[in-house]
Amino acid sequence: MPEAIEPALLFKNLFLPWLLFNWLPEINFNIEGFLPNEPIALHYCKKYDHRLSTDQKNFIERICETHFSFFVILEVIPNKALRVKDIFLESEYWVKEKLGTQMLTRGDIVFGRVLTLAEQSIFVGMGNCIIDARYHYELLKLREDLIKENQDQCLTPTLLRETFGYEMSDYFFSIVREMFDARVPGLSNTDGEPLQLCKSFFSLSILPEEALKKLLPLTLSNDIEEFLLDAKKDRTGVVTEVEIPWLKKGAQFTLSGIVWF
Repeated sequence: MPEAIEPALLFKNLFLPWLLFNWLPEINFNIEGFLPNEPIALHYCKKYDHRLSTDQKNFIERICETHFSFFVILEVIPNKALRVKDIFLESEYWVKEKLGTQMLTRGDIVFGRVLTLAEQSIFVGMGNCIIDARYHYELLKLREDLIKENQDQCLTPTLLRETFGYEMSDYFFSIVREMFDARVPGLSNTDGEPLQLCKSFFSLSILPEEALKKLLPLTLSNDIEEFLLDAKKDRTGVVTEVEIPWLKKGAQFTLSGIVWF
């Protein structure tokens, strides 16, 4: 069961980058020259370019060209970097990362986007939830569906950003809901009653081998020697400990009992 998502981190790590660099209003309006066909950050970059350095403007322009996707972890270098693969575009990156290397392992999947500048890649906007590797197949199936929806044409960063952006984020949250809503499997006995594992201790007034003879019917076996072969014995050959399975005809599980002196 995954740990609970912290709303504050989700807002900071995923929502704010999406709002600034991806969101486009769906209605037509114009406030102080705001153009509905470009992200907020890009509009700010054009209107107040005199306030920004060349590197800052380059960052904004490039990040607005990136796309959200699902990335599988291929390799982890602790406290340094991650090698990741975009499941939808099949492109690989070495991402400069420190904190993520302490939590992620090979096969894990994350949702976010990768920005590459000056031959260095970083994550900008990542969902703070590690997706189980078991969802990899489902994501590959989603990729096939998107390719078919695009008339069997290859997916591109522009398509994932402008055409399938909402579908990608919706799928991320559907996976998160499924992971958190998953019920923990319960154990029950052959009568359907809840099963609680425990240990019970008793003092024997007879030797373990004699107790084994009396408990032998619980094993559904008539051969006492098969249990005595693995029994622990003292130097004189007297049985001091023996383990037996408690079985029920037709049962799909085994309970073990230990008899010792």
